[in-house]
Amino acid sequence: TEGEEAELLAPMGEALFNQCHYGDAIAAWLQAITVYRAQGAHDQVARLYARAGRAAWYNSETPRGLALCREGMAAVPADTETPGLAVLLHETGRACFFNGLPDEALAFCQRAMALAQKLNLIDVQADTLATIGILPRQTPEARIAALKQAVTIAESAGLLAVAIRAHVNLGGQLKHTLDLAQSRYHSARALELTHRAGAVLWKLDERMTALNDALNDGDVQAGGQILDELREMIPTMPVPAHVMPQLRMVTAWYDYQTGQFDSAITLLQQCQADFRQLGDLQQVSNLNCDLGMFLRELGRLEEAETTLLEAIEIGDRGLGSGPVVPRCELAVVYACQGRHDDAQALLQTTRQLISKEETYHENARLRLAEALIAVQQHRWEEAFVHFAEVVAATEQLQAPWYQVQVRLEWAKAHLARGAAADAQPAQELLRQCKVMFTKMKNSFYVKQVEEMLAKMPALPSGAAA
Repeated sequence: TEGEEAELLAPMGEALFNQCHYGDAIAAWLQAITVYRAQGAHDQVARLYARAGRAAWYNSETPRGLALCREGMAAVPADTETPGLAVLLHETGRACFFNGLPDEALAFCQRAMALAQKLNLIDVQADTLATIGILPRQTPEARIAALKQAVTIAESAGLLAVAIRAHVNLGGQLKHTLDLAQSRYHSARALELTHRAGAVLWKLDERMTALNDALNDGDVQAGGQILDELREMIPTMPVPAHVMPQLRMVTAWYDYQTGQFDSAITLLQQCQADFRQLGDLQQVSNLNCDLGMFLRELGRLEEAETTLLEAIEIGDRGLGSGPVVPRCELAVVYACQGRHDDAQALLQTTRQLISKEETYHENARLRLAEALIAVQQHRWEEAFVHFAEVVAATEQLQAPWYQVQVRLEWAKAHLARGAAADAQPAQELLRQCKVMFTKMKNSFYVKQVEEMLAKMPALPSGAAA
């Protein structure tokens, strides 16, 4: 009978979902929904629309995920109060967030939480808290509190999928607030639970995490080895559509760190096109910030401006890198274009944004932007003060790659001024950079620094070195 068929299709969809066959899972659930709608089984209709929405997101079909959720909301009577509707309310809120609709996201999550509490649905409460913890226009403390609550509920109830998601989100939030030990703990815990859950892609997740850590440390040798492993691993797995663009994004960073700048830009532009086609605003925002910086460093300022304006538009909707980071980078672009009033106005806006939602990471980005803009405007002493502030911040962030890059920019600023008093600090900074790049086994940058040192006049006898 049709009823029996629907009872088979629903778990079949779950099996397909667990094997990462997201499109097939959606098809199975939509077939089951047709039967359940005819039967007036509103709870099952709502639940399966929610699952289909989540599968679409995993399949990198972000707009489709929201469309399925809205279709489900329209299919269920307004006075329905069932567990399935609570699941759908939350999934609709989550989909709104990833489609750049933060106000709707919060409203749906609040409705989901209220119904989940009324019906004592622990799983929906935990999952909803894991979403509330990433919504914009909250203090970092409020986000972290929601995510810690989600972790506690999910772990105590044995809800592996929700616990994994809560740990991932909490690790990300803690990284921004400089609680690095706890950030690493929650990221590692997420991987541990992913493995325990038997997720098909756990090894891929583990290697991608290791690759990001290696590049954050500037360890291009380890990064290159992990990239080779991933290129061999991915053809053996049923990877979702977003995996290859994400791998290209990380490869672009590897190319940038090894001096292959044109290749890095080409890769990011390919990813940009892919993620735009998928409607993945989160990834478009993230990569546009990197791409804007790469373009600016190569002097392609008009392209950088266009790229960063798009990142700001998305970030202002609560997605990706948020509103602060792309504004910092765009202000530097304006300064490089000679638009100094525009640069200062944008910096002032950015300072106001940070005062409302301050994180250590964003403050460091603002100080670096202030330093680079001061260099463009030949306000040298102010620039040097800001560089010192950023170096101190990056040391606390435990991000060796950024530490050495800031020192290199600081040395270049001294060389650009070229006063007699600049020789000693420039040489000291360059020597520090050489030591750090040597430790990273980065032959491209070691050579660059050596060439810069070779062009400098010898320090006077008796000068400190």
